[in-house]
Amino acid sequence: YPLAGSEGFDGSEAPNTLKVANPMTPEHVYLRTSLRESILSTLGYNQRFGQSGVSIFEVGRVYLPRSDDLPEEREMAVGLVWGDRSPLSWTSGEEAADFYDAKGTVEAVLAGLGLVGDFNPGEDPLLLPGRTAWVTVDGQVVGVVGEVRPEIQDRFEIGSGVVAMFELNLGKILPLLPERLQGFRPLAQFPGSHRDLALLVDASVSAAQL
Repeated sequence: YPLAGSEGFDGSEAPNTLKVANPMTPEHVYLRTSLRESILSTLGYNQRFGQSGVSIFEVGRVYLPRSDDLPEEREMAVGLVWGDRSPLSWTSGEEAADFYDAKGTVEAVLAGLGLVGDFNPGEDPLLLPGRTAWVTVDGQVVGVVGEVRPEIQDRFEIGSGVVAMFELNLGKILPLLPERLQGFRPLAQFPGSHRDLALLVDASVSAAQL
């Protein structure tokens, strides 16, 4: 699964990146080769505002240089979960999100597209060994899911706790979609009409009967 390699997390100039001729800000000198840095920075930002649980995602393009040609543009999706799995309530305890929450999110996304994903052990420079898996559909690797290495969290000033991340290559997923999902359904000619109904019935009538 060819992901962008070093994104210059240590502040150095990242290799194999494209430099913008007239950047709008000093922080945006290079076209991004991955969405990971963006979403990890967003997590650190939310933590500094006292959030106890964060679940976020981003969809966008990355730009990978090619020799003697325009850059390759990939449509990617990246997401992560950190902190409390759900808001504290009377019916749920304090449980922290982990690898399986990110894996479950990927499974739900693929299921919504009519696809079934398989997960096989993998390796990734940003993710922990033994807690990383390739996401495959019909034998093709379309993404990765795993827990972020602690040293990477430190570089983004992310607090303690598991950060589970996933990344999907949407360009590889699109050709695998079932044919029924690729068709176009025309918009309705007339706008929908919604009404609230109040029914007065005898107290002996059950909801199932109604």
